[in-house]
Amino acid sequence: MGLPGKGEAWPPADHTARYSRMKTAATWYAGSPAQLGDLYGSVASRGQEGVLNRALRWFWSTPEQGPTEHKLHVPLPRDIAVMNSELLFSEGVRFVVQHTRFTEDGTPDESQDAEVAATQARLDELLDYSNFESVLLAAAETCSPLGSVGLRIGWQKSAGLKMPVIMRVDADAIVPEYRWGQLTAVTFWRTASVGSVVYFHLERHERGRIFHGLYAGQDGNLGNPVPLTDHEMTRDLAPLVDEQSSIALVDDETFTAVSVPNALPDPEDRHSLAGRSDYSPGVLTLFDAIDRTYTSLLRDIEDGRSRLIIADYMLNSNGAGRGVSFDEDQHLFTRVKAAPAEDGTNPPIEQVQFRIRVDEHLRTLDNLISRAVRMSGYSPDADQADSGGQQTATEYVGKARRSMQTRRKKLRYWQSLEGLMESLLKVDAAYFGSGVVPLPVRMEVPAAVQPSMRELAETVSLLRQTEATSIAVRVRALHPDWDQKDVDAEVDRIQSESSVVDPATFGLPAPVRANSDGTSGEQDE
Repeated sequence: MGLPGKGEAWPPADHTARYSRMKTAATWYAGSPAQLGDLYGSVASRGQEGVLNRALRWFWSTPEQGPTEHKLHVPLPRDIAVMNSELLFSEGVRFVVQHTRFTEDGTPDESQDAEVAATQARLDELLDYSNFESVLLAAAETCSPLGSVGLRIGWQKSAGLKMPVIMRVDADAIVPEYRWGQLTAVTFWRTASVGSVVYFHLERHERGRIFHGLYAGQDGNLGNPVPLTDHEMTRDLAPLVDEQSSIALVDDETFTAVSVPNALPDPEDRHSLAGRSDYSPGVLTLFDAIDRTYTSLLRDIEDGRSRLIIADYMLNSNGAGRGVSFDEDQHLFTRVKAAPAEDGTNPPIEQVQFRIRVDEHLRTLDNLISRAVRMSGYSPDADQADSGGQQTATEYVGKARRSMQTRRKKLRYWQSLEGLMESLLKVDAAYFGSGVVPLPVRMEVPAAVQPSMRELAETVSLLRQTEATSIAVRVRALHPDWDQKDVDAEVDRIQSESSVVDPATFGLPAPVRANSDGTSGEQDE
């Protein structure tokens, strides 16, 4: 389809609601009280019928609750985003190059082993160059609040790149396009303002081609297409594009970008395939209630400071017009106008101590936080054992069942990275002369919680006692990260050692051979 035409709305009109939701989610993720106040204060100030009443229910839009600087924000939204990232990829991820030739019995053709090994080594080098594990963790973190995240391949040699890299692009700078449930194009965009003119750089990835376009317009409208040389952010791209303002890729199947949805469907737009945020409207109300409760607790602490009510005349005068003072523990005293009693005695010094409702606030906070975490798709308090002691992997997985289910569902969307890895190998071979053969790639993600060696050993011991599993199964249970060749080699070593030493007689005297006449002979050496 290519680039959009003159004067089109940007982001496109059918993405306006999604971008509005992303702006709200991004503000909660950033966690700035000033930004939260501006976000909900601007909604309340519109004065539209119905909108005003709804907005005034939000803690961050109510001036009677105090100015923004007196309100406190609990950064639970960011914690949930980090939780999503760590749950998906904290144990790392491996991209394994696959064979394309097989024998008649379906096993990989050994004649292709050297080719696969060379491609695997180059892929590992490419991912290390991109620092891809860190890119993936950051992508999973922003994917949680914004509902999706983009990844694209870049290889501009004039920028000093020695090999292609994979970069993250957040969802509020992406317009994905789908057809028949499949991603067909991704447009990444950025802006730069020069006076009253807003320049838009659109980078559209389709299968087999990348388009670059520069527009001079205003907020919300692309305006007129202009040459790439008109602005510094696209000037170095001008020599790379053809007459269609595009770059042809290796073949028509190469797709150098993906948009990964956080989860589907989106209840607010069931027809969209872009992805939904972990911050649903119900979760946002809980975030707001948590901040209201925490601010109330701190206000209780502020109001509950100990005070002594003391007569004004009992304080030291600092002279005319200079007031009075009392040096020792002055923060305890509050002045009141009072005169000595008629009998000449001083009025009593009254102590005031307001009640601080700590337990009530903390119980409310615990309930609200647990509900918010659970509604976001995760298990609250799974990181802590009931007794406070260390948990086994089995105990943790049992407690974190909801989180584990969420992880399994979300990882299915990230399998689109397998195609991106094959495109990375193609770009590397075509533009950097890697010399390796681009092959299919499979993504392998380890379990979120790795069992300890003791747990694995106990499992293997039980399997051996039941005599219901082979040596290969037990080796794979103990070393789940090994490939088939490593497992086979270990099985051979175990069988070889078992034939030399009989565990039933290990450490006992050698048996005595009997002579033909029935008398005992020499022991076996």
